[in-house]
Amino acid sequence: MIQSCDEKINFLLEGTPYFDVSHFNKASDTVRSDREFLWKLTKRYPSIIEHATEQVRADKEFLLKAVKQNGCSLQFASEELKKNKDVVLEAVKQNGYSLQFASEELKKNKDVVLEAVTQNGGSLQYAPQYRNDSQIIQVAELTVPSLRSKPWFLQRR
Repeated sequence: MIQSCDEKINFLLEGTPYFDVSHFNKASDTVRSDREFLWKLTKRYPSIIEHATEQVRADKEFLLKAVKQNGCSLQFASEELKKNKDVVLEAVKQNGYSLQFASEELKKNKDVVLEAVTQNGGSLQYAPQYRNDSQIIQVAELTVPSLRSKPWFLQRR
């Protein structure tokens, strides 16, 4: 009988050169809510969170760990956590592009946007209200010097 998380993972992946995470949504709620098991899988397959139970996707502690490892895991968080400034800040620190998955309210938060463009200036495309903010533009240009040539998402409309 399979007992440990490692045994479960090895059983799940045994003989498969490619693991399709979409099949994980067919697993029982017990498996899809096993945080230890999910965490080990998340390290290999960050998108597995999409198929976790709502309770896991709403678990702030779990999602904070996940976004610190892969900021784009924010896309699978509950709507409530996408509105949580702590979670979103950790996500954009790891990957500025994860700003696209934040709530509309936090996409308008200057602290969040500043953190995102500090990590990757290209993330400014997800916060159009800051296209003319000199502080934000200056920080964004440090990570993406080509922003000085006014890419499409910085041009005035």
